[in-house]
Amino acid sequence: MVFIAFLFASLSFIYELMIAQIMAFFTADLFVWCVLIGGVFLGSMGLGIIWSERSPARSLPIASFVFLNCFQALIGGISVIALYVTFQLTVIFGSQNYFLASGIPLFLVAFWETVLIGFWAGEGLFLLTDMGQRGGISSAWIRIIYYLGIFAAGVSFVLVPYISSLQIALAAGWASALLALYSSWGLRDEKDIRPVILSTVLVIVFGVLLWQASAIEMFFLQKHYSPVKSESSWKDFFVSQGPQASLRRYSASRQQVDFVRFPSGGEEELGQLIRAYHLKEAPNSQQVQNWGLFINGALWLSSAFEDFYFETFAHVPVAALGISPKNVLILGGGDGLLAREILKLSSVKRIDVVDDKAMMEVFGKEPLLRTLNRGSLKDPRVRVVGADTYDFIRRDRKVYDAIYLEFLDPLDYDSSKLFSQEFLSAVKARLAPQGFIVMAAAGFFQENGDSSSDDRVVLSRTFLFGTLEASGFETVVPFFSRLEKDNPAALVVMRKIAGEEKGLAEDMLSTHVGNLRAGFLLVVPRGDIVLKKDFLSPGTLHVLNEDRYRLSLDPAVHLSPSMDGVNTIFSPQLPRPGSWWKIRSPY
Repeated sequence: MVFIAFLFASLSFIYELMIAQIMAFFTADLFVWCVLIGGVFLGSMGLGIIWSERSPARSLPIASFVFLNCFQALIGGISVIALYVTFQLTVIFGSQNYFLASGIPLFLVAFWETVLIGFWAGEGLFLLTDMGQRGGISSAWIRIIYYLGIFAAGVSFVLVPYISSLQIALAAGWASALLALYSSWGLRDEKDIRPVILSTVLVIVFGVLLWQASAIEMFFLQKHYSPVKSESSWKDFFVSQGPQASLRRYSASRQQVDFVRFPSGGEEELGQLIRAYHLKEAPNSQQVQNWGLFINGALWLSSAFEDFYFETFAHVPVAALGISPKNVLILGGGDGLLAREILKLSSVKRIDVVDDKAMMEVFGKEPLLRTLNRGSLKDPRVRVVGADTYDFIRRDRKVYDAIYLEFLDPLDYDSSKLFSQEFLSAVKARLAPQGFIVMAAAGFFQENGDSSSDDRVVLSRTFLFGTLEASGFETVVPFFSRLEKDNPAALVVMRKIAGEEKGLAEDMLSTHVGNLRAGFLLVVPRGDIVLKKDFLSPGTLHVLNEDRYRLSLDPAVHLSPSMDGVNTIFSPQLPRPGSWWKIRSPY
C-alpha cells in the first residue's frame, strides 16, 4: 500500500509538470504557466477529496482505485500529444478561424487535463487513505508517503533533463497502467475482471506508444517548423503540405535545442534579397543556407541572416569608442559566432567564452555551427569554459578590455539574475579602466507605434537602465542592426514579389528590414564619451559598412528618464512578456 501511494502521487504530479512545461514552450512564459497549472492542480485535488467523501466509490475502494489509475493513464499519458495536436491545429487554421488563433482551445485542453488529473489525484488520496486504514495503516502515514511521492517526482523531473516531454508523459502513462494492473490483483477473489482487462490493454497501448515515441515527436516537430499554407484543410494535419523541414533535436539543462533545415523550394526571391544586402558573398553559403537554430521553440539565429546580427553586435561598439581591445570576455555565445567576429580584430590577443556546460556540449556536437563559426572555438586565442555564467563572473578575477553579454531575453527568476545589480556589478569589477560592456537586448525595445516615424523605438523594460545605473555605469548607448530601406537591388526583388500595385514593394521592404533589426546596448562606466562617426572595417565583413554603421547609431530611441526600477536577486523585476497567453510561432 505504501509503494502504491508513493507511485500514484509521483505520476500524478509528473503529469502536472508536463502540462506546465509544454504550455511554457508554446507561450514562452514558464513562470505564469507553472503558477496557473499548479494552482488548478491543487484546487482540483481539493475538489476530488471533497467528492470522495460522498462518492459511492467508497463501497468498492480497490476497484475504484484501479479504474481511477486507468483514467489517469489515459488522460495524463496522452496529455502532451493532445496539446501538440491542438497547437498544430491552431497554427494551421489560425489565419482562418479567430477562435483557434486566440489560443482558447489550447488553453481549454491544458486546463481541462489539469482539472481531471488533479481531481483524480485528490480522489486517489482519499481512496488510498481509506484502504490503508482498512489494512491497519494510519491515514497520517499514507499522506506522508503521498506527499513524499510528489516531492520525488519534482526532484526526478529536474534530474532527468535528457528525456523529452512526450517520452516522459508516455512513460508515466505506461507506469500508471502498470500500477492499475498491479492494484487489480486485489480483486482476484472477485468475479469482475473488467479492471484487469482494461489495465492490461492500457499497458500494451502505452508500451507501443512509448516504443514509437521518437517517431511521434519527430512528426509533431516537423509540423511545428514546416511552412503553413495560407489556405489549409483538415487533411493538411495528417499529410505533408510540401517539403518537410529536417531537424536535429538536443536536450540540455531543461532546454530543447533544435537545428532545423527548411525546405529550399520557392525561396529564390529570399535568396536574392539576402544577396542584395551582402557586400560580398558569404563563404560556404551553399552549405549553411536555410538553417535555423531554435532554443525552446524560439528562433535564436538563422544561417541566412546571422551576420546581419553578429557583425553589428561585435564591431559597432569597438568602432564607436575607437578602442582596440586585447582581452575579451564573452558570457553566453557558446555557438562561437560572436567569437568568430571578434577574432577579426587584429588587436585581440585572448577571448574567454563562458557558457552553460550542457549547452556547450550540444553546440560542440553540431557540424552546422562549426561551419558557421569557422572553427572559432578551436582558435588558439580562444579559451572555452563550460560553467554557469553568474558563478563564473563572481569568482573570476581577470580584467578585460571588453565584455559581451549574449543572453536570451529573461523570462524567469533564473534568467533574471543575469540582468541583476549583483551580476552587473561583478561584470563592472572585471573591466579595465577604459573597458566597456555590450549587451544583446533585442527584447528590451519595441516599436513606438508613432506613424510619423516608423523607425523610432522605445524602451519597453525600464528596470534595466535603473539597474545599470545602480551597478555603477554612467553611459548607455542603444544601437541596432539597422539596414537601409532604399536598397535598389532589394527593391527589384520586392517588386517581383509584390507585382504592379503601387507602393506595395516599398512597404514590404520596409517591413522586412524592420524585422531584421535587433537591439543592443553599449554600456560604459564613465560619462562624457564621444562616439566616433567614422567606421574602420576589419576588412572581412559581409554586411556592415560605413553607411550601415551610422544607421546603427541613429539616436532614434526614447529612453525613459525614470530610473526607479532596479533588478536584484532579492527583489527580481520579472521581465515577463506582456501577453502570457500569446501563442508563440517559430517564425
